[in-house]
Amino acid sequence: MNRNWPPALRQFLTFCAAVARRFWEERATQTAGSLAYTSLLSMVPLLTVALAIASAFPAFSNAIDALQTFLLDNVLPDAPGLDAVTEQIDSFLRNAGRLTAIGIVGFMVTAVMLMLTIDHSLNRIFRVRRRRSLVQNIFIYWSASR
Repeated sequence: MNRNWPPALRQFLTFCAAVARRFWEERATQTAGSLAYTSLLSMVPLLTVALAIASAFPAFSNAIDALQTFLLDNVLPDAPGLDAVTEQIDSFLRNAGRLTAIGIVGFMVTAVMLMLTIDHSLNRIFRVRRRRSLVQNIFIYWSASR
């Protein structure tokens, strides 16, 4: 670095070099891809468990209908195949309601394992030395979903 440069510019360039080095050390692109994939993958068991529990109680039928309307209005585009997607969502809701206790436990374990994978990646990125216990993580995931 040129010593004739202003101190602010030298500090900025040193900072940029440190960010680039850390980005490379942490394999940031691989971690970002992994986190995106795991986050999307973890939604399936979480939604399945939530819908299985909600469909077991008739009081939640309005909430399920509101969720389906929200998904159709905001997430899914208007396309010729929208009726088929709506039919698949209805089928998913019916099948989620028939999920057994063993299936619900299996999905819950899968969801927690996927969330722990995300938590581990974030701890590695931010270099967390003291990790939370499994019970603390489960309570945090549970409270964040409410």
